[in-house]
Amino acid sequence: MVNTLLDEGFMAQKREALGRTALPYDLAPWLAQHFDAAALSIRSEAQLEEKFIGPLLKQLGWVSVVQETITVQGKLAKPDWCLLLEPGQDDELVASKDHQLITAICESKAWGKTLDTGKADRAQNPHHQLQDYLSTLRVRFGFLTNGRVWRVYDTDKVTAKKTYIQFDLEAICALPTGQEKAEALALFAFFFGHDTYVPPATAGTSSAIEQAIAASADFTLAVEENLKAVIYGYAGEDSLFEIMGRAIHRANPKASMASVYENSVVLLFRLLFVVYFEDKNRELLARHPFYNRYSLEQIYQTLPSQPGPRSGLHDGVYALKQLFEMLDEGAEDIDIPLFNGGLFDPQRAPLLLQPKIFDNATLRAILEKLLYKTHRGTTLFDTRRDFKNMSVTHLGRIYEGLLEFRFEKASEAAVYLEYETTATRGKSIEAYFDAYDSALLRKEKGFRALREISVKKGDVYLKSASNSRKTSASYYTPPSLSQPLVQAAMQQALAATSAQGKALMDLKILDNACGSGHFLVEALGTLTDLALERLETDTDLQKLVATESAKIAEQLQFLNLDYVPEDAQILKRALLKRCIFGVDLNPFAVELARLSLWMDSFIFGTPLSFIEHHVQHGNALMGASVQEFIAYNATEVRQNDFFVDNLSARFDELRSVMDELDAMRDTTAQEVEQSKRLWKNSIAPKLQLLSRALSFICTRRALLAEGNKAACEALDKTPDLLAQLFDEAKTKTAALRQVEAYAQRFHFFHYEVAFPEAFAGGRKGFDVIVGNPPWDKTKFSDTDFFPQYHSNYRSLKNTEKAAVQNRLLESAHIAAAYQGTLQDRNVANEYYKDKGVFPLNKGAGDGNLFRLFVERNLKLLNAGGSLNYVLPSALMFEEGSMGLRRHIFTQAQLRFFYSFENRNGIFPDVDSRYKFALMQVVNTPPTADPAPIDTAFYVLDAADLQRPETHVPYPLDTVQALSPQQWALMELRDGTDLPILRKCYSAFPALSPDWLDFRRELHMTDDKDLFIEKPSPGLLPLYEGKMIWQYSHVFEQPQYWLEPQAFDARLHSKELHRMAQDLGAPKAEAGKHAAAVRYDRDFMRLGFRDIASDTNERTLIFGLLPKNVGAGNTIHLNVPKVYLRDAEGGVTTQATSPLRLLFALAWFNSLPVDWLARFMIQIHANKTYLFRLPTPQPSDDEILAHSDYAQLAQNALLLSLAASWDDFAELAPLFNVQPGNVPSTAKARDQLRAENDRIVARLYGMTDAELAHLLRSFKGLAAKRPEYLALLQ
Repeated sequence: MVNTLLDEGFMAQKREALGRTALPYDLAPWLAQHFDAAALSIRSEAQLEEKFIGPLLKQLGWVSVVQETITVQGKLAKPDWCLLLEPGQDDELVASKDHQLITAICESKAWGKTLDTGKADRAQNPHHQLQDYLSTLRVRFGFLTNGRVWRVYDTDKVTAKKTYIQFDLEAICALPTGQEKAEALALFAFFFGHDTYVPPATAGTSSAIEQAIAASADFTLAVEENLKAVIYGYAGEDSLFEIMGRAIHRANPKASMASVYENSVVLLFRLLFVVYFEDKNRELLARHPFYNRYSLEQIYQTLPSQPGPRSGLHDGVYALKQLFEMLDEGAEDIDIPLFNGGLFDPQRAPLLLQPKIFDNATLRAILEKLLYKTHRGTTLFDTRRDFKNMSVTHLGRIYEGLLEFRFEKASEAAVYLEYETTATRGKSIEAYFDAYDSALLRKEKGFRALREISVKKGDVYLKSASNSRKTSASYYTPPSLSQPLVQAAMQQALAATSAQGKALMDLKILDNACGSGHFLVEALGTLTDLALERLETDTDLQKLVATESAKIAEQLQFLNLDYVPEDAQILKRALLKRCIFGVDLNPFAVELARLSLWMDSFIFGTPLSFIEHHVQHGNALMGASVQEFIAYNATEVRQNDFFVDNLSARFDELRSVMDELDAMRDTTAQEVEQSKRLWKNSIAPKLQLLSRALSFICTRRALLAEGNKAACEALDKTPDLLAQLFDEAKTKTAALRQVEAYAQRFHFFHYEVAFPEAFAGGRKGFDVIVGNPPWDKTKFSDTDFFPQYHSNYRSLKNTEKAAVQNRLLESAHIAAAYQGTLQDRNVANEYYKDKGVFPLNKGAGDGNLFRLFVERNLKLLNAGGSLNYVLPSALMFEEGSMGLRRHIFTQAQLRFFYSFENRNGIFPDVDSRYKFALMQVVNTPPTADPAPIDTAFYVLDAADLQRPETHVPYPLDTVQALSPQQWALMELRDGTDLPILRKCYSAFPALSPDWLDFRRELHMTDDKDLFIEKPSPGLLPLYEGKMIWQYSHVFEQPQYWLEPQAFDARLHSKELHRMAQDLGAPKAEAGKHAAAVRYDRDFMRLGFRDIASDTNERTLIFGLLPKNVGAGNTIHLNVPKVYLRDAEGGVTTQATSPLRLLFALAWFNSLPVDWLARFMIQIHANKTYLFRLPTPQPSDDEILAHSDYAQLAQNALLLSLAASWDDFAELAPLFNVQPGNVPSTAKARDQLRAENDRIVARLYGMTDAELAHLLRSFKGLAAKRPEYLALLQ
């Protein structure tokens, strides 16, 4: 049996389970009577179908229709058998041609016909014929047979990998009667029998085949998760990686921890490649006369399984080094080809060259953990890991976690604890603790240690950025998102190349935050599939395949390897070197991406492709262009320099050499060596000079970002600077050393130098940029640093955080690391703020890396190229992305934007309220009559995108009409929203800050020194967002208090600045009127929550705050007063009208306004969103004169007084309210709020049906407060 569909471990369990049940369909006696291999082998295809295949399908319970022609959307299909579940469906199918009646398709061939020729010829390759039928008729399951060999396919998930289970029926029937034959027939009956595909009578459940496939996926996931736990050492497992690191350190005691880590990573990557290669090519290697003598499997089998005399010897590691050397150099005498594309280069991991790094017992433990599933340290030898059926991208996800880790040498004794407490609520926590923190932890209520690992002083141990061994999944984009995004990207690229008359092989595809190479592997697979589809008509591709096939055949013949690679394998290998480009800031991510691409494209008998020049290490956001260098020379140096004049010529020369390198297919060992020589001798020297010139531009920017303008000016004044930059002989001058130092520190990356092929021949960059950029803020935060030393740092109170900081920073190495990290992050943050570098992010507030990646990559697109990203949905809604949006809508085309909520945990380590999106932007100017943007919002699962009703066409003119300044999208639930939105936005102007403005008061981090954690007389409460609710300021109790004098002193300078602004006078003039300062706490204020998700019960949460309180930055408060000149020339204040505040309180707390806000707000509300809301802005007289306006203000007053009469009693006279008028029951208060909702809806011009429509969108409110919605029906 050949199985590439389901996990081998699961299949073993399934085989055993089925073998214990009675064989259905009377299959054994029927086959004994009808399966005669000799007789069947001489029949024609038609006779075979009539005499055996058709009758067997009938015996297996199927109703069938033979060779029925069916057309679906203009495409014709005529499969050999359409397999149906119920009698009578055959006549129905013939009459209706309804393809939805078909459960499976069976395609049959002559007895001697090969089921898969490996060729792209769809007319001659049965595999492709069946796939085409399944695709055209939209049928999930397919059978392919020549009578002797039977295959079952599942096409539910699109994948470049051929996934099927193949049975050799002739071999099964030839088995002697016994358990093996019974189990084999039981599996055959299960996968080809009718009953397996029948949906259960219970609605919502799956058929047996669907259950089996799902169970196999769960089995695979459990094995993969266990491999992850074994590598890192959590969930009761010992860390395989830590075992490696400790052994390497013992053999190299003077090596740095960074070097130990690097060598351990290389070793792990080598082992992963070899075990994957051996598992995937098991059948081929079984026929190889020599390889298995030296294989990793053979090494494992010869290691002693029990302690004994050989356990302490080192012949195992000797054999491992011999294997690596053989794969690096090849061994032609024993027909083993050279593998190395750099992976097995001994200089890549020099610490591994030391003798006796692993004794046999240690190496056995490493390989055992790698090859077999374990359970809390116990090896489960009945469950071998099925690497061949693991996705390369899934393996990348596991190994990508290494990027979070490092080795450390313990400076003091510590303990690694897996524990539970009452506070963890049954969830185990894992982390390192020193003796002090461990003792504190053990005092917590309900403490129970599940596992303890002692770390002695001087021990090497593995830890992550969260001071644990557990990894996050935050880096990994699941295939449910990456696959459709990559497919859309490649379809767009294919359309563009066809329109421009370009060859598919000329496509350039980039992921410049590539991580493990997940998106690049997906892109390569999809590109290969597209190339296969075009192979019959594309002469260039045909020549490529023919040439490479001939060279590979010659190579395989020399090595006595009796197999022929498929066209897809040959294409994938060639396209990898020509089309795929990657960048990452982490050098080990680069290594992992290369490994993933090698694993995905390797053909046994050919070397690993040389792709060092296509997947590179660097900071994708810090680089310069040739044009920027020329502009610097023109504006700063102002000289007609010979070197600058010839800069373009130098790049043209570099591009020609790179084209020569790309033209090499690396099919033979000689070609790989030639690639390496060309890189070393012709390319690297040119790269170094050109890169140095552009790094000079970046060094200037970095110096300015450091605030070191003098050093920048000194660098500019370096004599003969340009001559030095382009002089190969000069490397040691002060200026060049400075440029080199900054280049190494910040890892400058210059695309035109690194990837000149993408900018050759009039190209402007890449045809496809795809990926998931980092979502991190650029500004340094203590919470980004200290959790690696103290696991629960983020959840501590401010005083506790300060204590932890002080204690940790007493350690010199931690203090040095802190200062270094702080300095580098601050410099980078200032660098990114340079409006000359990222102009579209100008004024964007706190920087975020995803926005910077979008801007950088829009500039890197070739004409017609597309940017395809998984990124925060905030790009289309938040204020900070306004410049990017304006550019996208006015200079390019947004083809689709699908916004997801993370409620189903698509990203398991990301907040469930968080929103992210799939987006495609095409670098083509908008047309005069642009097509609507394909949008979808509130998507919970990628499968929802398959439903047409999920999509909402969004006209570009609607973007301009509803958001003329911000160019923001509204989050539409369906097309019904648009006309209501247009009605609301035409009813009133957007809120003006002149009518009501907002600001924040104290920062919860920057002003934390003011916060007092225990109340006492005379202190003022500090309000946070969580303390207020609609019309209530007593929703929760305060956690912090303020000393009034210290509070006022903190704000005094700010008040003088406000006074100067209001008066239009210098601050010095305002200082003369310091006695006139009135602090905001002297006034009642209107506040709203910062954290207010659009999927919560309510989004906009406004409440009145009483006098004499402070507020943290999670509440936005109205500007309560302005400073004015009085009649005597002094200064006085004018307060914002309380009536205005009450009207605004009612308006913004209404459901119609909340509904409008939800189209914009993600998780954080701020005044920018309020300033986009259509809002009446009446004067006090207008409020009192307008019955609806007056009623809104009065209701807001009554509801606020219901929360606290004492705090707001001074407002009661506005509407002559007495204590007895205040609503005292929940129903009475709800009736007032509902009245407000109806008034606001009426003022917007909404009909009852439109109001009912918007109410249906408040799912959280419906679940928590159905009685309230009942008042509005």
